[in-house]
Amino acid sequence: MTATKTNSTLRRSPWTTVWVISWKTGRCVIIAYVIVLVLLVLFERRLVYPLELWDPQVRFAEGSSLKEVYFPAADGVKLHALYSQRSRPRVVILYLHGNGGNIGHRAGLLRFLSSQYEASVLGVSYRGYGKSEGQPSENGLYLDAQAALQYLLDKERVDVDRVLIVGRSMGAAVGLKLAIDHSVPAICIESTFTSLPDVAARQYPWFPVRLLMKNQFPSLSRIRQYRGRLLQSHGSHDELIPLSMAQELYAAATCPKEFRIIPNGTHNSPQSGQYYSLVDALISQVYD
Repeated sequence: MTATKTNSTLRRSPWTTVWVISWKTGRCVIIAYVIVLVLLVLFERRLVYPLELWDPQVRFAEGSSLKEVYFPAADGVKLHALYSQRSRPRVVILYLHGNGGNIGHRAGLLRFLSSQYEASVLGVSYRGYGKSEGQPSENGLYLDAQAALQYLLDKERVDVDRVLIVGRSMGAAVGLKLAIDHSVPAICIESTFTSLPDVAARQYPWFPVRLLMKNQFPSLSRIRQYRGRLLQSHGSHDELIPLSMAQELYAAATCPKEFRIIPNGTHNSPQSGQYYSLVDALISQVYD
């Protein structure tokens, strides 16, 4: 009887070994999954807002059209911005950058926009970026954009009907809410998304990011509320935000609109001369 039991045990041992290995492997996979999920939740802010402080080597030549300005957000956070002012501008552009870098990295672009369109241009660094104080959050970025617009209205005596918002990537989502809240007559949105969780779901398809993310930026549900003029552009080969997502956002807009695809363009590809011509035409139609 003892020998029979021993032989039976020996015959079952390979399956037992497989089961034990499978159970241990599965347990390790589950533990690793949970650890990565927890890290994504804990470090969401760092992933969404890769902060970059002001480069001390950034200098503006004497006589430069750009000047540094500071103003507070509604919650008291001190913000830093660059402003290129003209005495009689065709339009006043409020530029809202994406989630990477700060407004110092866009100094050349601000000067170009001012020269190209004979415009006054204000570009703000979000809280935590560049020389701006505080820590970024979705609501914080909305407050920062609001403060930048308020600076133009109160300090520079600009009428809201003279403001054109230009937003890139996340800045477009921020600018869209601002344009809706203040009935800004026109907005240009570049390389932007339907919502931030939609982008994250593409990057992390195995995780329930839509249920867990605090930062939403729900542009798809908001864009239907906008009643001004919309100019949208997107690269055909955007590696972060697919063209199809931009097209979905554009299809949801019910306002007068125009869409420009950048052939072979990636997420950070520069705009083309044709796009800048479209912006010029929009300024002529709405502001001249």
